[in-house]
Amino acid sequence: MSIHVNAMKPTFEMMDRILYAYQGAAVQRYHTWRTIKPQDVGQHTYGVIFFLTQLYPNGVPNGVLLEAIAHDLPEQKYGDIPAPAKRALNGSAYRLQELEDELNSAQGMGSPLSQGDKRLLKMADVLDGMMYCVQEKILGNLNMGIVYHRFHSYVQELEPKGVELLVILAVESLWERT
Repeated sequence: MSIHVNAMKPTFEMMDRILYAYQGAAVQRYHTWRTIKPQDVGQHTYGVIFFLTQLYPNGVPNGVLLEAIAHDLPEQKYGDIPAPAKRALNGSAYRLQELEDELNSAQGMGSPLSQGDKRLLKMADVLDGMMYCVQEKILGNLNMGIVYHRFHSYVQELEPKGVELLVILAVESLWERT
């Protein structure tokens, strides 16, 4: 069977999904902190996926990878609301998560996850935040200690065990060495 590319046309949905992913990757993070080297969602997503490879030594499930790619894309519409603000909102932050999930779903992005996979995705997300602080500290930004310790408290709330503890210890050691 031969496919004639000239006769094929991408759907508007496909074009929207591609644009959504690339525009979302460009959203600036840490807009409430002075940083030396800004980080965007695309760079953050790379870090999250890297840490997932460390937390899943036998391979990251495809659904987790898809959700990792999509998890911060709604920030292009709703903004990157800092974690302390989300925590201060208490139950209202749940509605924001619903809106973000609805937006990703409408774009054909993301994947439903088990509670265990959600926990590890959150851990990878927080570990990337910690590692970003390490990188900022290496560059001379001494203000990131507050942010690092906040991320550190978030990762401890996830009650790490096994290989998770080793990955966290590695990042903690990098923080201490800089």
